[in-house]
Amino acid sequence: MAAKQAGMKCLGFKGLSHVDEDLTGADLQFHQFQELSVEGLVRRFSLDFVPLDREGLALLEAWFQDQEVRNWLGGILPLDRWYRFVQQSSGYYAWNVYENGNAIGHIHLETYADRTASVGLMVHPAMRFRGYGARLLQYLLVRPELMGIETVKAYVETENRASLRCFQKAGFTEEGLDPDGLVVFTCPLSAGS
Repeated sequence: MAAKQAGMKCLGFKGLSHVDEDLTGADLQFHQFQELSVEGLVRRFSLDFVPLDREGLALLEAWFQDQEVRNWLGGILPLDRWYRFVQQSSGYYAWNVYENGNAIGHIHLETYADRTASVGLMVHPAMRFRGYGARLLQYLLVRPELMGIETVKAYVETENRASLRCFQKAGFTEEGLDPDGLVVFTCPLSAGS
């Protein structure tokens, strides 16, 4: 339970016949350590970043029916115009993210000539508060699109407590407020790798 509350994946070992533990919350239960391999675990628990296309845009449009999504990300509406901007901008990336074939979120990244980048994300409205936002960010920070970037920034509304916690949990540092009153988070990348 502690692992799940921390947003972590949990493996449940059921190999001891004299131990009767409830492992129903585990993401994977196994009986012998030989059943596990690093490659298999990576495949099972990795996230698939799919570049945003028209089909992915339709998914986002459905998510934007959720009032909370509209509250925090309404600045990218209308989505069609934003999508055209993404497609025409060489330093702008947008992905819908899947886990085991299920859409769990969306993340977009804009890179700049000064070796910084800004990030925005949303978690599937039905999957909030499960640690997916922090996982999306952690996977993003090792993507090749960030090669040469020294600092990633995010700008979050002061009332958006879930996003504030998400960026903190992912290792971003709060730097104060920008002129528009948004909380600025930064995450330095090691030597611009």
